[in-house]
Amino acid sequence: KMAARFADTAAVIGGGLVGCETAARLAGMGLSTTLVVPEPAPLCRRFGPDVGDRVHKMLTDAGVRVVTSATVIEVGSDGVT
Repeated sequence: KMAARFADTAAVIGGGLVGCETAARLAGMGLSTTLVVPEPAPLCRRFGPDVGDRVHKMLTDAGVRVVTSATVIEVGSDGVT
């Protein structure tokens, strides 16, 4: 929470329960938030594609940019690639 007060943007890597909750909270704090997940939708590995699609919509409605089927190569001061 403390670090988020000094940031404008945030990237969350991983679309599990913790990643989805973190992304939603950061977006709720006003940060431009991107969630990067390797699956076709958040939580779909654990709960299936229907739940994944609903969670994806809930996150985007909350202001989270969701990047699916993606692999993170590097995290640096210039962002995530």
